[in-house]
Amino acid sequence: MSPFPVEPERLHCVRLWIFTFSEQETFALGREELDVGHGLALGLYSAERSLVDLIRLRHREGTDVAWDALRRWLRRRGSKPAGLLKMAAHFHGAERALRHALEIVL
Repeated sequence: MSPFPVEPERLHCVRLWIFTFSEQETFALGREELDVGHGLALGLYSAERSLVDLIRLRHREGTDVAWDALRRWLRRRGSKPAGLLKMAAHFHGAERALRHALEIVL
């Protein structure tokens, strides 16, 4: 019996991206693991890490999506742009892109 509540081959609507990380130290930044039972863990990235990735990879989903996500994140209670910039500093070109994005949305 499968540990999944729905057999994987029946999940036709799931959109899945597979990324290769060339630098192991950035893989763990902003990442936590959630125990989902049956000896399985699900890796989840924080909102800040996801936002940095969205801004630095904005050519894939579009700048309008990235800017809208940044606006929404800035409206959240406890959002700290300084922390976001600190996270972005770990990725090549991301800090500059984030500063530019902050200028646009603020």
